[in-house]
Amino acid sequence: MLVSSAEAQTIPTYFADAKSNSIFCRFNFEAFLRRTFRAIDNRALPNTTVMPTLKLLFHKSTVFFRKNNKLSKRIPFRNVFVPLIENKNTFMNEYFPSKVLHFCPFCGADAFRPGDGHYLQCGVCGKKLYINAAGAVACIIVNPQGEILFTRRKYDPSKGMLDLPGGFVDPEETAESAARREVYEELNLKVDSMQYIGSSNNRYLYGGIVYFTLDLGFECKVSDFSTLRAGDDAAGYVFLAPDKINIDEIGFLSIRTLVQLYIRNRADQ
Repeated sequence: MLVSSAEAQTIPTYFADAKSNSIFCRFNFEAFLRRTFRAIDNRALPNTTVMPTLKLLFHKSTVFFRKNNKLSKRIPFRNVFVPLIENKNTFMNEYFPSKVLHFCPFCGADAFRPGDGHYLQCGVCGKKLYINAAGAVACIIVNPQGEILFTRRKYDPSKGMLDLPGGFVDPEETAESAARREVYEELNLKVDSMQYIGSSNNRYLYGGIVYFTLDLGFECKVSDFSTLRAGDDAAGYVFLAPDKINIDEIGFLSIRTLVQLYIRNRADQ
């Protein structure tokens, strides 16, 4: 259900205490987040109005839960927000292909419905469109000091958060070629060699639809860092020692998983 402009205008009132770094929750918090993101997506509420406040709340605020006019719980905002985003039953389900694709791409009929498997099927012409995972790569590069090279995302989703250099595999491209290409595009570095680490699945919400991805992790060896500079989808970069990484600052769950897997594997060696 879409959010009306009138309903959307009530959302900023919930942030009345943002300047004092607190928010008093007298409403269903998950319902509030669902409504907020619906409003942004439907342009009933401008992104520039909500996102800076969400970032302030996310990093600095405390959520106060009241019951019978008495303070019952007080926990950091990020401890409430992150589990809701990570939960498979959150608002992201509303942007699954089965929820947003209604018209058949073959005959144009408004009869595109989910089938018994991972596909959508037209009720008129009977043709199927399978929903498969898109291949993507994530590259772990370590400097001589043992620090991992992260990028800062230039664009949404997860703008400003940590990421590994990488991206989608182009049609008819190998994962290894994609890894080399993405590292060069984002960091202007040439990969000498690489070794497969593992994989992790992800949900990538972009343009009002969820793309299911399979992220393939590679440890990439780079001998020359003199050409290093941020470009393409990377707003910047930072080297972090494994014990200095704040996992909550990494934008995607799949990237967190791959980083943690790499650190565990290296500790076991």
